[in-house]
Amino acid sequence: MASFERLDRHSGAGIRGDPKKGGGGGKGTWGRPGDELRAVSIADDHDPNYDSEQEENVKFEVKNVEHLSNRDRSGSYTPKAATTGPLDLDGFKNQIKCIMEDYLLSGDITEAAKSIKDLNAPHFHDVLVKRAVTLSLDRAAPQQEAASALITLLFTSKILTAEQIWAGFKILFAGLDDLSLDVPDAPDLLLQFVACAIKDGCLSPAFVARIPEPLLERGRGKLIFQDICKVAQEPEALSAYKKKIQGSLAEYFVSGDIEDIRTQLQELGHAEFHPEFVKKAVQLALERRDKERELASILLSSIYSNPVSAESMSHGFDRLLDSIEDLSLDVPDAPRLVAQFLARAVVDEIIPPAYVTNHARTTVEGTKVAAIISQTQGLLNMSHATIRLAKIWGPGDGRPVDEVKREVEAALQEYLSSNDIEELVRWIQELNSPYFHHEVVKKAVTMSMEKQEKDRQAVTQMLRTLVDRQLISPGQVTAGFDRVKDSMNDLKLDIPAADDMFSSFVARAKEQHVLPAAY
Repeated sequence: MASFERLDRHSGAGIRGDPKKGGGGGKGTWGRPGDELRAVSIADDHDPNYDSEQEENVKFEVKNVEHLSNRDRSGSYTPKAATTGPLDLDGFKNQIKCIMEDYLLSGDITEAAKSIKDLNAPHFHDVLVKRAVTLSLDRAAPQQEAASALITLLFTSKILTAEQIWAGFKILFAGLDDLSLDVPDAPDLLLQFVACAIKDGCLSPAFVARIPEPLLERGRGKLIFQDICKVAQEPEALSAYKKKIQGSLAEYFVSGDIEDIRTQLQELGHAEFHPEFVKKAVQLALERRDKERELASILLSSIYSNPVSAESMSHGFDRLLDSIEDLSLDVPDAPRLVAQFLARAVVDEIIPPAYVTNHARTTVEGTKVAAIISQTQGLLNMSHATIRLAKIWGPGDGRPVDEVKREVEAALQEYLSSNDIEELVRWIQELNSPYFHHEVVKKAVTMSMEKQEKDRQAVTQMLRTLVDRQLISPGQVTAGFDRVKDSMNDLKLDIPAADDMFSSFVARAKEQHVLPAAY
């Protein structure tokens, strides 16, 4: 087979990027262990959601490929059935297969990238990454490297995003057992792809924390992972973080002190490790009783938005699903329990319904993850799902989420009618649910948007009083405002002026020192 090398070449297709790889060569590998991680260039090594569109003046230098055949590159691929309308998933898969097979034969990376861009189907780009990798796994190392180079070029050309690349890897992780039947080295090769994506700046080193732990225990996984960690420079920090949060969570299941957990998370820093905290909270609860499972659900609802972002919450459940095989060894009932946790999280509005829908589309059938997603959908589709899932772990602290929401709405309606702040203060004290104060803030703001300006002024004064008397923490106020902001698109359907009202709310809250000046 002819050699396969990357030489300097400039794009003639208006596609710009900067994939860089050395390539040590050698049979059955893309290079010496660690070679694929040299010369790392990463814009932000603390942001797993790095978006290349934020970068400007990106210079382009694409590595060329020496042909594996004597075919003329010009016009090497013309999409079958030029797209006259939107592609469905099957059509997209067929087109990508044709593009990739031609690219892996001809080596024309510019033409391949242009053809993919012309498909104009970004909603299937996770599938694109999966197909690009799987079609190269059973080929020689140069073709695998070529597939990696194409992913990098698509990223630097702003055709692929970091999240789309990671979503494609997640699909591959889920189907790794099946892939390994045909390609025994699939686990190591997949880690090589991840390593190269980090090296090339397509993924931040923070993505290391999202790699399924079982994958790192197989074959050369540990060696590749160590090399990735040399780039990430965070293995020791992650290990120390895991030990710290395990102790903190064990203490929480005894004390139930949510504010102590919040404070510890803020002091620990490392927001990029928050998905690990989410995973560990559920994992430890699996091994305990329903009381601790309820406490875990309450904790996740409480720290949502402050300090754990919506994205970190979702990635935490990703890591939980990724490790379900190992969890099931210690807790045989883990798949059923995880499905209940996930359904409860959707009802508590800390995981979007689309999370379940997307996993149903991309998860490999017949796996434990597929069974969990199916069970979750069943729980969410049952009659009176909200009420029943709010009590999924039994009575808990006696106040299921749905019940507390009804109490909040009734108390706020009474306050807006009477303006009796002392009565509201008594109710807040009796509620005794500090983990749920963000719901009070969110509901107060949204309810008053449907009323008059005097009601919105009354809500601002209410928040000032509650904060001054230390009945609601500033963190819960911020979390409540964040939840209003996150639901703005839905609010505007019923309240067209919601954006302006919210801006006024924020301005007044800052003036009253209810929100931080930097909000």
